[in-house]
Amino acid sequence: MKFALIVIDLAARVLPGHRQSWGEAMRAEVRAIESAPDALAFAGGCLWAALCERITVMKAIVFTGRLLVGLVTALYGAMFLVMMVNGLTGQSAQPVMPWVVVWVATMGLSHLAAAAGLVFWRPKLFWSAVALAVLPGLVLTVFGLATQASQFLRFAWPFLPLALLAGAALFLAWLERRPRRPIAA
Repeated sequence: MKFALIVIDLAARVLPGHRQSWGEAMRAEVRAIESAPDALAFAGGCLWAALCERITVMKAIVFTGRLLVGLVTALYGAMFLVMMVNGLTGQSAQPVMPWVVVWVATMGLSHLAAAAGLVFWRPKLFWSAVALAVLPGLVLTVFGLATQASQFLRFAWPFLPLALLAGAALFLAWLERRPRRPIAA
């Protein structure tokens, strides 16, 4: 019976704040059960329910994180597309080289695709879009074209936001990992 009380206390602590009344009800129910095996089985079920309730809250937090990071990524991609349009219509201060327009279009579209892949968590779409964004910047850096361009393309500044995006995606995927099935429920 004492072990059942320890398990039910753990279950009550795991519950989210808005479900604390459930914890008190679970404690009262375990104290009312006379058989130790039945009390332990009930406490185990309560612990499982508390963990599931906590996981539901975590999924909402992860989805909100995905939505916010996806929104920032989509805005970043839209910025590239606006830069492309400004370059094509002659609204930029410097003459635009054709490879810069292609690179900017690739960055814009791949960031929009990465945002969609992140929000709806389609890993193949997301990682393909990230690779599509990395490759042109890598090619420009390797062949030295980035150093011949304006400050806008110096070295490889686009790699920093892509690294942050990839890190955020990996972190959110780690948070969302589905829990293992219980040994006994």
